[in-house]
Amino acid sequence: MFHRSLLAALLSIAQCAFTYASDPEVIAAFTALPDTNPYREILIQVEKLPNGDRQALDNWLNPADNAPAPVLTPTQRAAVTEITAALRAAASSPPATTSDWPLTLNPNDPDNPAANTIAGVGTTRRLAQLATRIAADLPASEAIETYAAVAQLGRQRRAGATLIEQLTGVAIESIAQGAVAARLGSFSVEELRQLNDVWGTLHPAPSIDAAIAGERDVYFRPVVENILVPGLRELLADPDAGQPDTDPNSSDFTSDLRLSALVNLGGGEHRITLENTRTGDSFTLVPGRTVEGIELVSLDFDQHLAVIRRADHEAVIHLASKRIIARKSAATRVREFFAGFDFFANPEEENTRLQQVLALVRAHPDGVEGYARDLLVAYQTGIDQQLALAASPLAPRTSPEPPSDPMLAIAVPSIGAVARSFQSVATQSVMLRAAINHRLGALQGRIDPSAFSDPWQETPTPFVHEPTPDGGFLLRSRYETRPDAPLTYKFAAPDAGVVRPKN
Repeated sequence: MFHRSLLAALLSIAQCAFTYASDPEVIAAFTALPDTNPYREILIQVEKLPNGDRQALDNWLNPADNAPAPVLTPTQRAAVTEITAALRAAASSPPATTSDWPLTLNPNDPDNPAANTIAGVGTTRRLAQLATRIAADLPASEAIETYAAVAQLGRQRRAGATLIEQLTGVAIESIAQGAVAARLGSFSVEELRQLNDVWGTLHPAPSIDAAIAGERDVYFRPVVENILVPGLRELLADPDAGQPDTDPNSSDFTSDLRLSALVNLGGGEHRITLENTRTGDSFTLVPGRTVEGIELVSLDFDQHLAVIRRADHEAVIHLASKRIIARKSAATRVREFFAGFDFFANPEEENTRLQQVLALVRAHPDGVEGYARDLLVAYQTGIDQQLALAASPLAPRTSPEPPSDPMLAIAVPSIGAVARSFQSVATQSVMLRAAINHRLGALQGRIDPSAFSDPWQETPTPFVHEPTPDGGFLLRSRYETRPDAPLTYKFAAPDAGVVRPKN
C-alpha cells in the first residue's frame, strides 16, 4: 500500500545529502541486524563517519554547479576505499532472506505497521553512491567488481518484505547500472567479458508476485486486522471516541506498576511478574490469563516487548528498560491512520475517507468483520488485476475505474504503478547484458543478434539498436513505461541511463 511511511522513504531514497550528524537510531537499527546480514558492519561504519567527513563526502559526491569536485583528504579517501573493499567482499555472500532485514517495530505500538519505520534507507543508498563514485577512479577490472558489488547490494536489499525495501534496492542497482552503462565504451574485450561474467552471477531479484505479497502480508493485512477492525468497532459504538479531548489516559492503570521479574520456563512458556509499588503486592501474568484485572496480551522475548491490558486500555512494557508506556486507544489509532491520507484529499470534500469507510461498514450486513473480510478479498483481486496489466508490454491506454472503497482506491493503483516499474527495471538488466554483447561484437567484428533478446517480443528478437551522435547507442524494448513510450536506455555516453519520454 502506498502509505505515509512509503512516501517518506521515497524522499529518503532520493535525498542526495548526508545529514550533518550520524543518527543514533539508525545506528541502533543497523546494530540490531542479525550477524547473517553481510552488510551490517559496513552500514554501521558508513553511519558512524565523523560529521566533518560526512559533509566533505557529500560535497565530493555532489559538487556545486560549475565547481570542480573537492579533493578528499588521505584519511577520507582511505575510509571510502576501506568501505568499498568491504562491499566487494560482501558481494560473494549467499542470497539474503527476509530474516536478514527484519522490520524495525515501533516499540510503543509494535502491532501497528503504519507506525513502523525502515531505518537507514538513505545510509544504504549513500553506501552505493560512495562505492560507485570511487570506482570511477579505479582501474577497469577493479571498478567492474565494485559496480557489480553495488548492484548485488541492491539485489540483497530487495530481500526485505516491504515495498520500501524493494524500491531502495531498485534505486541502488540503478546507480550501479548507470555507472557501468556510462563507462561501457571504454572497456576492452577482456574487461567486457569480465563484466558479462560478474553481472551474470548477481543473485536474482525477487519475483513481482513475491515483492507485492510481502507488502500485503506485512502491511495491508496487519493494518486491516490490527488498526481498522478494532478502531472501527470503537467508533461505531461511540462516534466521538479517539478525539484528542475524549481519549482517556490509558496510563492510569499502570501508574503504580513496575516490572519486577521475567521468567522463561523453557518450551515456549514465559511469565512476567509485576509489582504494585503502592501496596507492595506482586502478581504473575501468563498469556491469555487475567490476574488483578490485568491480562498479558503478548510477550515477545526476541523483541523485548510485552503488552498488557485492563478493560479497554493497553500498555507496552519494554522488558530491557522496564518502562511501561500507555498505548493509544483503537479509535485514536484509526483516526491517525486516516488523517495521513486526508492530508492529500480535496479540502472541499465533505466526507473524509474514514467517514466513507464507516458508511460502508454500517451498510454491510456482517458489520466490521464482514467489511474487513471482503476488503482483503477485494484487495487481492485488485492486485491480481494490476499485476496482469504490468505483465503486458503495452501500457494501458485508459485507467481502470478506481475502486469505490477509499482504502482500495489508495492502495491498488499505486501497486500497479510499482509493479510496472519493477518490470521495467528487470528489463533494463537484460538490456545491459545485450549492450555488453553488442560492444563485444563490435570490437571482435561479429555480433550475435540472438543473445539477450528483448523478453517482451513474441518471438526472440533483439532490442532495437540506434547509434547516437556522441558515440553512444540506444537500446529500445517493446515494453512501454507509459502509452507509446517504449523503454529506452542509453549506453556508452556520459548521460547514460533511461531516456525519459519528452512528453
